[in-house]
Amino acid sequence: MPFNDILVHVDGGDGTAGRIAMAARLAAAHGARLTGLHVRPALDIPVLAQSFAGPALNDALTKAADESAALAKNLFIRHGQPAEARQRWLDAGGDAAQTVIAHARCTDLAVVGPSDIGQPGGRRISGQIVLEAGVPVLMVPERPSVETLGQRVVVAWNASREAVRAVHDALPILRTASAVEVVIIVVKAPAPTAESGPGRELVDFLAQHGVAATVKLLVLEDAYGVSGSILARVEATGADLIVMGGFGRSRLREAMVGSTTGNLLTRSTVPLLVSH
Repeated sequence: MPFNDILVHVDGGDGTAGRIAMAARLAAAHGARLTGLHVRPALDIPVLAQSFAGPALNDALTKAADESAALAKNLFIRHGQPAEARQRWLDAGGDAAQTVIAHARCTDLAVVGPSDIGQPGGRRISGQIVLEAGVPVLMVPERPSVETLGQRVVVAWNASREAVRAVHDALPILRTASAVEVVIIVVKAPAPTAESGPGRELVDFLAQHGVAATVKLLVLEDAYGVSGSILARVEATGADLIVMGGFGRSRLREAMVGSTTGNLLTRSTVPLLVSH
């Protein structure tokens, strides 16, 4: 399915400008509408504080939220210029993750950062969005090491349902990539060959969609090195995008922590396109 409608989360934190610019370039390349979404955190004023400060405290917090929203909108207008012909701005309130999820469900792709400054402790929300949005999520690091997107791609492949979904979702980008490497990691087992292993069918499938891909087989002693091995291939190939399935042991908000997906969401310096 082509990208006709792209949502970018504009939280005003580190990396927001670069995230908007990357989303705008992607939208322009695919002729997609770009929607900027800013989420105001809910005002949670303790009863005791309300009794002492009265309406003045609520007014001050509301004014601060208005100013943050205005700054976010200006960022979106300034850095979303490549897609300015088809832009939309949304200003909503509530929990950042749940609000992004609700709006993302009616788009083709959600572009987010690794965390949200409006949440307690800068809680990372990208994992929760991956698990619950139902659409592919492009996570852009706060300080990406690349300016391009999708020219050289590493596909982390294990033939799971999630990986299959990610490859299908990434096809609009893969079709225009100059190089695609399918990385297959085998833990404590003889490595399959490129001719007989699971990568062969994927390479053939991609070829039917105009994507020329190669296979890289890696054998590890244990699963702890999976994320590091994927990042090593990113560095070796000069990739500017990782495509992978998103896994979680539960639907809890912190389900991604400790998983390969969670490690990559935290450690990667290149964008990840993740589907669940």
